[in-house]
Amino acid sequence: MFKYEQLIKSFLSDKDDFEIEGNTLRTVCYSCNPMSEIIHSKVPLTLNISLETGECHCQSCNAQGDIIDFIMNRGDLEKEQALDVLNNFLSLGVYADDNKLPIEFLEQLGMTTGDNSVFIPYYNQEKQEIAIKELTKNKGYKWKSGSKTDLYGLWKVNEFTDNSYIILVKSEQNAQVCWNHKIQAIALPEDIKFKKEHSPIFNNFEKVYICGDNGLDTTTFIRQVCEVLSCNKIFRILPSKVDENCQTPLALHLADKLDYNTLIETAEPIATNQTELQPSKKPHVDIGLKLIDSLKLKYYNNDIYTYKNGVYKLADEKMLKNCIVREIDINAKKNLCNESIEFVRNWLANDNEVTVNANYINYLNGLYDLRNQCLIPHTPDVFTVNQVHANCLTELPKNELVENYLNKIMCNDAKRKQALLEMIGYSQTSQTLIQQSMIWYGPTASNGKSTLARILTQLIGSENTSNVELQQFEKRFGAHEINQKLLNIVPELPSKKIDDVTIFKSSVTGDTIMADIKYRNRVKIQPYCKHIFTTNSLPQVADTTDGFYRRLNIMLFENKFEVNNNFDITVFFKQENIDYLANIGLRAFINMLNTNNLKFANEEESQQILKEYKMSNDTILGFLNDKELFTSIYNYDVRTTSMWSLYRNYCIGNGLSPVKKQEFYRDLTQKYEFTKKTLNGYDYFYKYYPLEENQ
Repeated sequence: MFKYEQLIKSFLSDKDDFEIEGNTLRTVCYSCNPMSEIIHSKVPLTLNISLETGECHCQSCNAQGDIIDFIMNRGDLEKEQALDVLNNFLSLGVYADDNKLPIEFLEQLGMTTGDNSVFIPYYNQEKQEIAIKELTKNKGYKWKSGSKTDLYGLWKVNEFTDNSYIILVKSEQNAQVCWNHKIQAIALPEDIKFKKEHSPIFNNFEKVYICGDNGLDTTTFIRQVCEVLSCNKIFRILPSKVDENCQTPLALHLADKLDYNTLIETAEPIATNQTELQPSKKPHVDIGLKLIDSLKLKYYNNDIYTYKNGVYKLADEKMLKNCIVREIDINAKKNLCNESIEFVRNWLANDNEVTVNANYINYLNGLYDLRNQCLIPHTPDVFTVNQVHANCLTELPKNELVENYLNKIMCNDAKRKQALLEMIGYSQTSQTLIQQSMIWYGPTASNGKSTLARILTQLIGSENTSNVELQQFEKRFGAHEINQKLLNIVPELPSKKIDDVTIFKSSVTGDTIMADIKYRNRVKIQPYCKHIFTTNSLPQVADTTDGFYRRLNIMLFENKFEVNNNFDITVFFKQENIDYLANIGLRAFINMLNTNNLKFANEEESQQILKEYKMSNDTILGFLNDKELFTSIYNYDVRTTSMWSLYRNYCIGNGLSPVKKQEFYRDLTQKYEFTKKTLNGYDYFYKYYPLEENQ
């Protein structure tokens, strides 16, 4: 890490005595010593300055401050000027000076500078950038968003010509000084563990040298490596044998004592000295760590997940215990298994929060990258919990069976067919950017809705679908059923009135909601499932706000299929047909994204149906738009009691439930702009223009 030594020394005059002990520089304090004494006599070094943090403290006058205060005091600068000095301090040149490395060499490694930062790029073996580490002036670091942490120097391995050895070090600086001395090295970042996935890099080398001192951290580091690589090929090199004050290659380099032969001469074989590498006497910890590594466990939504067949699945307690006994410790008792699983849960819960990666669709044969629109192999680095039961195809010859079926069920309406395919593609993703659900509405029976629902369930996968009715969202445990599902599809929506759609609206837009789970604590969930409801009769909904209706798209199913139409759904379930349907749906959805048009193709027709649907749900709106009542409602004064009687009779005649009288009176004036006035002691409503003309 960086030190402020160079910056601090630049502000010391020739008359300022100083000494360095460890990470502290001691010099004279200007606050308690006149300049004449500093120049003409020897004064005590009472000002202590941390080379790590820049904090200053005088042991004599008790003056204290930070690096900014020091620069202002010694440089006679204003605060803004001091800040500019500090901001310019951290640069590639300073990094080069601190590590005694040529700037040209660091630039060849791809290093750059930003505002007060140095950026270290990580590349894979194909020299493709996979991560960027940012070092800041306060000695901290952070990974750039989207970084995939791995070993540092993977691309350099291709340049190594000597297969007899490779050195594994900690931190980028240690690797860089080794490369500068033509020593083959690769680095493990400070914040990641050596894993099984790293082993292929070392298989081509006869010996693996691990560089470190005799400290506990190095012992843990070596133990991790020994769990993955054969101990017979691992050697430990100790820079402290060259210089007792040097514990890393970087320290040897700064002392001008680093070279390959000197370093290798300090090597000791691990196989002959394994006593200190034995695991600590905490078997549940060792078992837990092995479980995490072997099953690639992740912690998501308060549960443990394991990676299997290209997708993460819930790892229940029974499965974890089975793995412990069968693969780790056949003698493990119940209590040890429980302790190990609890350790796994606590260990993973401290990791960075895991979320489903919505930029990918998980297919049987790989991951489809929605941003780059290409198929990549399955990898545990992409966290997904849903795998669609279809293959992603690069070539898509026309499938007459599927095309004919879609044309028939959509009555050869191109916009309806396109909208249906867009929804099929959208349902394969864990995105919620369209923020609409779909109602498949067919006023008559036998119009193909239920059959299509079965086909779509087959495509998405039954484990990735739920069947929660609109009416169930208001019930206590309804919301949790849609959690971690791609599709919520209801083959036949009940006609029962829906009193509360608050949770439904939040689920459509992917908002966080609270969900109750039987026998467990209430949890926060962020559902991403798409909703499809099929019905022959649109249900009455109490919510008459635009917030509900704008989340709906209604698709008409007007065809009428005969009972004996010779349609064999088992033939449609063949993988080639499911694959074709999934891929033409994907292409339709991608087209929506590329054209930046996040509306389904049948939007115009849907809006017209929604307008009528809204009037049927808003009994007051329907009443005011009833053509037969226009002359009774508008253009002259109507007694309030008479208006209520007209409205109530309208609802009864149409099988609707009227709202309460006071609500009716309130909405007429506040929502529909009727004037209320009193004449001769009676209350009247008045509105001149019919509603349709006033819209």
